[in-house]
Amino acid sequence: MDIRTAASMLTGKNLKYDYDLVESDKPKDEVIEQDQAKGTEVPEGTVVKLKVSKGPAETTAPPTTPPTTEPEPQVVSKTVTLALPSTLQWSTSSRFTRAIAPAPRPSS
Repeated sequence: MDIRTAASMLTGKNLKYDYDLVESDKPKDEVIEQDQAKGTEVPEGTVVKLKVSKGPAETTAPPTTPPTTEPEPQVVSKTVTLALPSTLQWSTSSRFTRAIAPAPRPSS
């Protein structure tokens, strides 16, 4: 029964009502619980507490994005020719051989 129907029935019998909205799989505005057992006799003016469904929880679907495939790595090979001065000093004091500075020019 929905809250409007329940409210009308209760007020028609000189009863009052109060309700809380709760998460439920039941349809929105459906009374899902009451504090008085069905058929219980209560004096006029009694407040009947109801629990009313907010409706099923909204679910948000995860965004659908097409699967992405990473591009295949491409091997790029280039040959580079360096034109180094023929007068470089080389250091062999470490694990690597490297040019450290131009060699001094012979004085004339």
